[in-house]
Amino acid sequence: MSTGNALTTQIAFVKTVQGEAYARSATGQLRRLFIGDPIYEGDTVTAMPGGNVVLEFPFGPTYTVTAEEALSIEQGQLTKLVASNSDDSLVNRVAKLIATGAMLDDQLDETAAGLGVGSGDGEGHSFVRLLRINEATNPLGIDLTVEQTIAGNAFETTISYGVTPGVVINPGAAGHNINVIEGQDAVFTIQVTDAAPGSRLTLSLADGTALDADYFAGAPDGRFEYRVGAGAWTAVTGPIDLIDGGDITLEVRTDTIDDQIDEPDETFHLNASLAQGSTTVATASGSATILDNDEPGVVINPGAAGHNINVIEGQDAVFTIQVTDAAPGSRLTLSLADGTALDADYFAGAPDGRFEYRVGAGAWTAVTGPIDLIDGGDITLEVRTDTIDDQIDEPDETFHLNASLAQGARPWRRRAVAPPSSTTTNPAW
Repeated sequence: MSTGNALTTQIAFVKTVQGEAYARSATGQLRRLFIGDPIYEGDTVTAMPGGNVVLEFPFGPTYTVTAEEALSIEQGQLTKLVASNSDDSLVNRVAKLIATGAMLDDQLDETAAGLGVGSGDGEGHSFVRLLRINEATNPLGIDLTVEQTIAGNAFETTISYGVTPGVVINPGAAGHNINVIEGQDAVFTIQVTDAAPGSRLTLSLADGTALDADYFAGAPDGRFEYRVGAGAWTAVTGPIDLIDGGDITLEVRTDTIDDQIDEPDETFHLNASLAQGSTTVATASGSATILDNDEPGVVINPGAAGHNINVIEGQDAVFTIQVTDAAPGSRLTLSLADGTALDADYFAGAPDGRFEYRVGAGAWTAVTGPIDLIDGGDITLEVRTDTIDDQIDEPDETFHLNASLAQGARPWRRRAVAPPSSTTTNPAW
């Protein structure tokens, strides 16, 4: 790849090269051309005998510069000199002009006159082709030929500059953002406009407040796909070739994960980059907000009538607690409260009494404060406390277990409280 051109206004790039081809910049720097090299405003391009170079202009046709011609791009005007016979003296002359850095304008006029252009006697053995580009906007927006005038052995073609290629994600949506309910597909809309034939569109997903585990499970379970119009969905595995260019509407989808965890709404991003050859001509970013569908909850003695359990006096009262959709880092606070039974009836107090919990079939742990639910989600706990066999005949008595689920300092989330009870049954004497 060539280097050293001081100009930064790219107007074309090298599509193919056969043999040797060269470009001289407006500052006089001569460089050999290779596939993918940029061609700048101010460059003069030629090919050596036996070779050619194909230049591709965005929004326009390709141009093949052969050993029979030279192409000059100066001050918004593109001039192409062509020799049609087998005599390569013209090529040699142009090559020398480029090599010496001489100004081509006057020299090309003299050459054209010497070739007898437009003499009308049929004896001219060469012709001159002049193409003038009137620069109106971005040079990367060349459109198709719109006017052509032929006069004798010469013709002049005007090529107008078109609009700049563009790409927009979620057009019309506020902030280019879409909302998706957790567990459903996020479907983005991408509009590409005025793309050159052979452009390539590169797509990528990026974390915002959502992590990739929230929105793309990864192959083979997850999806990151696109389709053009109502076509088939295709996995995004690399740049997308826009062979015909022009205006194109695509949809892009990826899955979101229903994680059963209460959490704030979270956002992730879709980024798009449109390239023509080796040049990026447009970029865009859009986002999707995952709307959480989980409400935290806590239930004590689920399924039991009145959330009440019965226990024989002197045996342990064992409660079941179900926590659902808890946010990571939530805290569960448990407390015992008198009903008709007093605390002397159901919890003798440490070291003799027990007020303990366990998760699943895990070890029993004393309740000494809030219980940290580090991972959140759905959790089943058991809570036990002892009842006192007091050898006194008395009515059945009731006491309560209360649970409160909190999620940090997030007052907008509801706190779930359940007030079930346990009745101690007095044996008959």
